[in-house]
Amino acid sequence: MRRFLLAAVLLVTPLAACSTTKTTDLSTYEGQVAKWSTCDKDMFLPKEQLAKTFDKKTVTCSRVNVPAQYDTTSKFPDFSIAMLKIPATSSNKLGTLFMNPGGPGESGVEEVQWMDFPPQIHERYDIIGFDPRGVNHSHPVSGNPIKCSDQSDFETYWLSEGSPANAAEVAQNDAINKAYLDKCSQANPSWWTLKTDNVAHDLDVMRGVVTGDAKLNFLGSSYGTTIAADYIRMFPQNSGHIILDSPTTNENQSDKDAITQAKATEAKIIRYVDGYAKVHHKTRAQVEALLLKIRQWGDDDKLVGFMGMKTLSAKNQSRVSSEFVFTHGIFALTYYDDTTAQSYFNQGIDALLAPDHWNGMFE
Repeated sequence: MRRFLLAAVLLVTPLAACSTTKTTDLSTYEGQVAKWSTCDKDMFLPKEQLAKTFDKKTVTCSRVNVPAQYDTTSKFPDFSIAMLKIPATSSNKLGTLFMNPGGPGESGVEEVQWMDFPPQIHERYDIIGFDPRGVNHSHPVSGNPIKCSDQSDFETYWLSEGSPANAAEVAQNDAINKAYLDKCSQANPSWWTLKTDNVAHDLDVMRGVVTGDAKLNFLGSSYGTTIAADYIRMFPQNSGHIILDSPTTNENQSDKDAITQAKATEAKIIRYVDGYAKVHHKTRAQVEALLLKIRQWGDDDKLVGFMGMKTLSAKNQSRVSSEFVFTHGIFALTYYDDTTAQSYFNQGIDALLAPDHWNGMFE
């Protein structure tokens, strides 16, 4: 399931045509027994992406079935939620820690494989990563995953304007996104069941099946904090130690908040500009002009990378990159610490100034 559709689901309101006073009977779901066994090979990340502390031989996997909808009866099939467990290394453990990295659309099953946990956490907690409904290994029990067109998905990333210069470019972005959502929702009638309230309810079913009466211990990052906040609101009596890393919200962003966020992002990017200027003995104005020049190269199809709708060389796996990928890549650097982000920024700009205008670093 792609992030764009998932993000749209977070804002969905219950449809009047779907409402009913009859709720789903949860006794069957809550009475499940988690059967932990050897994980299938496709559950694992490539070896080079695994954390040094991750040991395939010690982990197990299980699944829990959850209803498509909780507050109404549903004609849609149940979801099968995938979980991967790293057992505590000490017999004197404190409990179970569930994790989700956010996105929306990121895999918790993968997160616990690449994250280096402190030894104290490994010792005292079973660590469980799960894929929310519609993500990665968690799919309807019918076997038909909720999936959008890859072509349309790529178009939203690679044909959109990352920094629209006028109303026409904004309208173009809106048209691309609307076409994507229309196609995806028509192909997946149950798309709206991926909403956050359902994911939080899934988490409580998992908590009960896996830990019994124990309260939920949870670490959520980014959108994972939104899952956590919904969980606390819905199940305060079952909430234990819950950590929110980089909180997000489902609420529509106000113009005032959007401007505040844009100013903070701009200030951070200006620091990268100043860092590059210092290394290359340029002024801030010169580097800003350079960025605008590179952005124009993107609009003129002069950037090269791995991402794009048009193939340049099948042998070298190179494609025509875009302005969106360039600007989005710079924004993505704000998720890194300043030292790492500055290094990537400098390397990326230097590569773009080479004769082939390589944009791979910002992809």
